[in-house]
Amino acid sequence: PPAEAGGCSPPMSAAPSSAAQTGELFDRHHTPRAAAAKPPPRVAEMAHATNNISANLHDVLKIEKEQIRGITVVSLLSGFGRLFADGGKAARDDPHGTFAHSHPVESLDWFVSHSWRSPRAVKLLGLLLHFNRRDAATACAFATMLVCVAETLYFESLPPWLKFTGPNTFTDFSEIELGKGCAVVGYVTLVFFLFGAHIVRQALGGKPVECFLDVACIPQADPAAKQRGIASLGALLDRSERMLILLDKEYFTRLWCVFEVAAFAKRAGMHRLEIVQLHSALTEWSVFLTMMLVNVHYLIFTPFASDAGAIAGNVGLVSIIVPMMLPQLRAMLWANESADAIERLRNFSLDDAQCQGAEDRAAILDLIAKWYTDTSVELPPDERVRLGHHRFEQFVRQDVRLAVEKQHVRTRFSTTTVVMTLFAMCAPMLDVIASPD
Repeated sequence: PPAEAGGCSPPMSAAPSSAAQTGELFDRHHTPRAAAAKPPPRVAEMAHATNNISANLHDVLKIEKEQIRGITVVSLLSGFGRLFADGGKAARDDPHGTFAHSHPVESLDWFVSHSWRSPRAVKLLGLLLHFNRRDAATACAFATMLVCVAETLYFESLPPWLKFTGPNTFTDFSEIELGKGCAVVGYVTLVFFLFGAHIVRQALGGKPVECFLDVACIPQADPAAKQRGIASLGALLDRSERMLILLDKEYFTRLWCVFEVAAFAKRAGMHRLEIVQLHSALTEWSVFLTMMLVNVHYLIFTPFASDAGAIAGNVGLVSIIVPMMLPQLRAMLWANESADAIERLRNFSLDDAQCQGAEDRAAILDLIAKWYTDTSVELPPDERVRLGHHRFEQFVRQDVRLAVEKQHVRTRFSTTTVVMTLFAMCAPMLDVIASPD
């Protein structure tokens, strides 16, 4: 692998043998022969080429300390993902205020890579699941079980608005007195922590999770500073512990995105890259919310046993299920489109990759040439750059495509999301268990 940003490591050499110390080497027939004064020409050429590549990469990975900036997850998700809105509108309207969200850091926990063409809302849902669902599931499980125990011990002390008459779903569906505490507390806790666990962690003194988001961590108001930020992108990737890709059909059409994932994969390896599939995030949210809303509907309409109440309940149930099917259908189409986009990487070309502006495109192409061009090759400058671009395209077509294909699935539910959905379904059943009847 390439040398670290701090410089090239010296080659390891074996300790000299006693024969070498006397100036002679012996073959298997014990015939003395002169020690080799220098390596064969081909080996020397390869070593020279490697040193050139390492030195060139060292230049790419150099960065001033104040250029390494990050934003906390709280800032990343603030304003319901305001920084992701309208193709970077926040930076266009207030570049200095947007840049002020970031601060100097020693290293980065996550390099967030995304396409500005992807919907802001779905990116927010994917990030909330990624950063918060484990804490949300844990808090929901703890709170629901705690309330279940409290209901069992102190059912008679529950206020009237937390009681109702409903069916015993464990036996003969006979009418019994039930509580609502497990469902109400469980749902409130789950939703609160899904949207706010990152804020709670930081408020309790947890270590801030530092992320890189280009629009906030690279100055947008000063064109010269912006170009320096783009040129240091390789160094920022090198100082990121992991990369988080918000993947959809648009992702691999953008030159920025393709370079980011290819550079990180080449430098750190695909095992440190995590993909949030936006179509899966949309499916997970819609399934989870459907289960929760159906149970809320049950709590609201079950006490009304009249014909009018039953009709209203059925209408309400249809009004929940039908709209929640639409995002799931959209996610299915989106999954197919994402799979097609990954398949098109077989014929990836830099000429087809899109970029926001001509200056950004030129800067990224220059950075690609520095990463993938061997300066030791005796070629005219234009040919050498073309060779670097060709090597980059081949890396994307083979290594990146195969690695992304392994992680991409059309529908995937994480274990934590399954746990959350089960609690959304089972919370009313815990109220039945807690009933004294």
